[in-house]
Amino acid sequence: MKKPEILAPAGSLEALKASFKAGADAVYMGGTKYGARAYAKNFTDEELLYAIDHANLRGKKLYLTVNTLVKERELEDLREYLEPLYKEGLSGVIVQDMGVIKMISEEFPLMPVHISTQAGAATGIWAHVFKDTSVRRIVVPRELSLDEIRDLKADSGLEVEVFVQGAMCYCFSGQCLFSSILGGRSGNRGRCAQPCRLPVDVERDNRKINFSRERYALSLKDMNTLQILPDIIETGADSLKIEGRMKSPDYSAITSYMYRKYVDLYMERGRGGYMVEEKDMLLLRDFYGRGDFSQGYFKDDLGKDMLTLSSPAYNTDEKAGSKGYREKILKIITDNDDRIPLTCRVSIEKNKPVVMEIEGPHGLSFSFSQGMALKAEKRAVTADVVTDKMDKTGDSPFTFREFKAHVEEDVFVPLSDLKELRRNALKSLEDRILEYSKR
Repeated sequence: MKKPEILAPAGSLEALKASFKAGADAVYMGGTKYGARAYAKNFTDEELLYAIDHANLRGKKLYLTVNTLVKERELEDLREYLEPLYKEGLSGVIVQDMGVIKMISEEFPLMPVHISTQAGAATGIWAHVFKDTSVRRIVVPRELSLDEIRDLKADSGLEVEVFVQGAMCYCFSGQCLFSSILGGRSGNRGRCAQPCRLPVDVERDNRKINFSRERYALSLKDMNTLQILPDIIETGADSLKIEGRMKSPDYSAITSYMYRKYVDLYMERGRGGYMVEEKDMLLLRDFYGRGDFSQGYFKDDLGKDMLTLSSPAYNTDEKAGSKGYREKILKIITDNDDRIPLTCRVSIEKNKPVVMEIEGPHGLSFSFSQGMALKAEKRAVTADVVTDKMDKTGDSPFTFREFKAHVEEDVFVPLSDLKELRRNALKSLEDRILEYSKR
């Protein structure tokens, strides 16, 4: 069975980097325009370009949210906004608007389009609607059951992306006018004021029927699916999506870590060896849940139990056990070195250029030469000296897993030349890797 992608929210560069370190395969994020989280700390154009390179260097993916409804007069601005990101190697865009899908398919045909959950693509008919477009994936509406997701996957022939963790919306896939009606802030333009999280009185025949302690009648509990993750994977889901672009980098990191842990556990041991540890559920509930979790619409246990009722606020109890465990997990993530491991060999022979040969992952091989080694007149360099000065990668995206130096006897190279060789070789390697991602 194909291992599904773990897709994490990135509301900042810090969250993006933390998610990748925690095991996420991809992140989704918004820029300064046309995203459904207008009040999030979205990425500037420069930050987006940097983030695309950061992901592509590590073999990860980055999807941009362009999921608001777009006015016709805005299409040209949107095209200009996307063009440099497309050329830089953006992995895909998440789109709701039919006109935007058509424009992207025509202007940027090599960039996959993912149908936003807000489009309500719930049946296989969508594969025919978008037959001649760049649509490659459907972000499944949260309201579908496991059987309906399985049918959607089979009938459409497209990839399916399934929400597995995070906030739930009272309305059908966010297609809501409540915020517009109450305050003139449209959720479909990225400005939802979340009025469903406010206390309300429920009346029937002019009589209040809800208790004072149960006034949050439109606020759903957050979703958590760790317990039923095998069921979701077996629908054929291609991507497991964690909601929360407006939450902290710690949230992005820890939720990515947990879903990485349990996807890997299931893929390794199957159902027979799959069991969720209570401490993991408690950690997510104590810090990132509205009181308790639900499993969304996947099963048939729907109704009042999906609502928070008493309070929509996130827990703030610093429970000693969960707090200590959270800090432990965050340290594991922080200490994880996600730089690209390289094997390096430096060869220094008299009257020849100094050669640096590098081998990386996925069969990557690269040779770089610079300068000239000379016969030593006073003090010769040795393999130990070369290793000591060159076996470092600084702030580059690489690390040397293995470093060897072959140095001929009685040979001299200025140490400054060796450092410059290493710096130029690693920069050239980085440029070549990124060149494969550019369009």
